[in-house]
Amino acid sequence: MKTTAAHAAKDIKAKLKAAFPGVKFSVKSDTFTGGSAVRISYEDGPTLDAVKAISDPYQYGSFNAMDDSYSYDNRDEDIPQVKWVNVSRDMSPQTRQAIYEEMRIDFGVEFSDERAGYFLDELGGQSPREYAYRIFVKRAY
Repeated sequence: MKTTAAHAAKDIKAKLKAAFPGVKFSVKSDTFTGGSAVRISYEDGPTLDAVKAISDPYQYGSFNAMDDSYSYDNRDEDIPQVKWVNVSRDMSPQTRQAIYEEMRIDFGVEFSDERAGYFLDELGGQSPREYAYRIFVKRAY
């Protein structure tokens, strides 16, 4: 017998596959004392906001850090819901290299992971790796 979390994970994965057919998503469910969760991870692909637009309805509440409390403010009886939905997106080495190439064109400086510890004025005091990640977060690949 499948748990509610397993049903939520299955529904989320189906919707993600339909919305982003070329992207491989890992969607795992978990149940534990005091709740349940769905964990979504993927490489490159759509932005976190695009994925969260699909997955957020499956989380039935939210944590309020100011009060150190969980609010049950998103109940929907029409879909399986869990206490936590976590989404993580990783950048592939190929995408990082493509972004470094864009940065080289923009700034006229060669970038690489080997130089990631160097902070450059052109990047506003950020390392090349940090700057590349900021670009990555804003775009779909």
